[in-house]
Amino acid sequence: MSTDPTIEQLAALAVALNREGRLSPAAAAELALQHWHAAEWTLHEAQARAEATAKEREQTAAAQAPLRAALRAVRRPTKFPVRLDEALRCWLPNRLAGRTGEAYALYREHLAANMRFDSWKRQGIDQGMPFDQWPEPPADEVARQFALDRRTPFSEREFWLTAESFLAWFVHRHTAEVALARAAAGRRGGRPRKKEAAQGTAKKEAHRKQ
Repeated sequence: MSTDPTIEQLAALAVALNREGRLSPAAAAELALQHWHAAEWTLHEAQARAEATAKEREQTAAAQAPLRAALRAVRRPTKFPVRLDEALRCWLPNRLAGRTGEAYALYREHLAANMRFDSWKRQGIDQGMPFDQWPEPPADEVARQFALDRRTPFSEREFWLTAESFLAWFVHRHTAEVALARAAAGRRGGRPRKKEAAQGTAKKEAHRKQ
């Protein structure tokens, strides 16, 4: 909000701007008022930028909080290198850590998502194609990469790099499933059932086995 200076403030600024006495008192006062409002607008813009930056940081921190929590919950293997099945037990929540088939299905899905995104970055952006229209990678390519990851143990560095990539995907997927479950419950006029968010995973796993 614009505010005018007091007479004393305006007079002091006019004197400072007219030290050489080249301006009339009225002209010095007018110049002082212009400087006042220019400085006020500059301060207003700086404050608005600072508030926008702080809000963006808060939103970023809130968006990253689930991933940070998931990474904190990762269980460190007893030794390295570590094979994929053990790595998945370390990365996934306790409710999934012992379910190897479902854990492998999740990892294959993560591989497919990563391969699709990487190929879109290399080719789709240059072609001007939106990501949601970019095709899924061929199933045999995903299968080959999955087989390679099963054969090749992770070093400590690879373990943590892959953990961050996998958990970022897993957290995003889980958040989307919860949102869909809540939306479905809202349409029914009731609460989401406890296991409703996991139904999508179970259906996908059953479809894969067919």
